[in-house]
Amino acid sequence: MTAIDTKFALWNDNDYQGVENFNLQIADNPGFVGAVSLGSFIASYGPLPTDYSQPVPVQEFDLTDATGRYVRINFLDDHFNSGVINVGEVIFGVGESSAVPEPSALLLMCAGIAGLRLNSRRGKSTDKTSA
Repeated sequence: MTAIDTKFALWNDNDYQGVENFNLQIADNPGFVGAVSLGSFIASYGPLPTDYSQPVPVQEFDLTDATGRYVRINFLDDHFNSGVINVGEVIFGVGESSAVPEPSALLLMCAGIAGLRLNSRRGKSTDKTSA
């Protein structure tokens, strides 16, 4: 993970089967030998436990800085200990700021705009001389 990927978003189930406690680990190997904890978290569910037509609000969690290739989500329990956990969606790298263009990309963009303007001017001068 890089510094920009230090947030985790969770869309929890909106009933009692939504995850309550979970933790995240990261490792360089699929066996998670020497895994590093990204944190332990408590998620809420809702907005209305019995109304499945209501969207589930996203929750963002701050992660501990670490690097690795594999991430493990350990769901520990749901809100009413039913033994079933439902999760809508998860995303890493939430809240990324808009990237500042690199100088080479900015230079290419400016050169393209200048080329379009020159081409536009040449077209206008050709039209005047042919009239």
